[in-house]
Amino acid sequence: ELVAQVLAYEAAQAYKQDTKNVDWYGDEIQEAIEFASLLHPELATNDDARFIFTSFLAILSNGQRVNYNAKVALKSYDEYQQTGLIPESVGTGKSAEAIDKQFALLDKLISTLGMRGAKEFMHTEFSVAELNAMGLKVPGELSDEVVYGSMIFGPKIGAFYQNLNG
Repeated sequence: ELVAQVLAYEAAQAYKQDTKNVDWYGDEIQEAIEFASLLHPELATNDDARFIFTSFLAILSNGQRVNYNAKVALKSYDEYQQTGLIPESVGTGKSAEAIDKQFALLDKLISTLGMRGAKEFMHTEFSVAELNAMGLKVPGELSDEVVYGSMIFGPKIGAFYQNLNG
């Protein structure tokens, strides 16, 4: 609960500073993730743990308030730590179905490519045409546009993921 409040506070502060570009993911969100590592020390030292947590945080940002997003990301991460499985049903509200589909897509990415391969995929540049040829859709982009693999989760979530890991 406290970590979720800190994440929400940091996001609100960054938003107030620059409402044109809600790029609150930078230093403030990194500090908040460092704070989250007090509960989960592996977030500061383990790339796989950080990949899972930041993926959850990005996917859960879909239509959610920051405080709720952080709280559910931490809860989902706790479940992942206990079971070793990507949670199947975490979405709520209008975005529930989309969030659950994106969690399933993350799970498929990891199952198909392995943890290392999934991380590399998310940080690799592809043309939209290349992603489409793989059966992965990137909404709102032209086929010759070059994007990161994380954009398979949508432009907002994909960009948020990149900023969390930038």
